[in-house]
Amino acid sequence: MSASVPSPITSDRMALAGDLRVAVSRLARRLRTTTGSGLTSTQLSALVAVEAAGPLRLSELSVIEVVSPPTITRIVDRLEEAGYVARLPDPQDRRCALVSLTERAREELRRIRTERNALLQQRLAALSPSDRDALEKALPVLRALAGGDGV
Repeated sequence: MSASVPSPITSDRMALAGDLRVAVSRLARRLRTTTGSGLTSTQLSALVAVEAAGPLRLSELSVIEVVSPPTITRIVDRLEEAGYVARLPDPQDRRCALVSLTERAREELRRIRTERNALLQQRLAALSPSDRDALEKALPVLRALAGGDGV
């Protein structure tokens, strides 16, 4: 009885998936560690979600961030304490509050994006023109893999 051997296509796809995961993870880590914002990745993700969707109820933010309601409450509590979000009465239901960004959060998101873009610009400048072209051509595929959102 012979052992099942994966087809070259499966093996190639597995290798591609592994290599891509490692490269993307390293790049993401490098970007996260250069900004020094003091925000956790979870807090930053919540800010970006509120920025993208506008004022949100905690329940809506919990769904977007795929975390439990108690977890999103703790995240928002910390962001509110730090001055990044404000809770406003929901005009449709006074029992609920809407979470919105403060100007401090908007400025911090701009600063983080500027620093991350500067780092990427430096790294891109070190690449050959053909490598930069390859990255540009790969962007639509990378966006599709990532789901199109991000900081």
